[in-house]
Amino acid sequence: MQIFIKCDCGNEVTIPAPAGKYTQFRDYLETKQFHFGKAEIKNGELKEFKIDCDKCKRQITLGVD
Repeated sequence: MQIFIKCDCGNEVTIPAPAGKYTQFRDYLETKQFHFGKAEIKNGELKEFKIDCDKCKRQITLGVD
């Protein structure tokens, strides 16, 4: 598998995510001027998290519940 993230400003990253393997998501984001932002955790479960583009300062919140 691969995870693709592309901002409207053109900044993009491709994160390799081999099936059944562990991928350090944050490290890959930082290689291409993105960063893993604030996360919301309720009752011990991840509910949402933000990804920020360091080039243009746009952000997106992803829900996972």
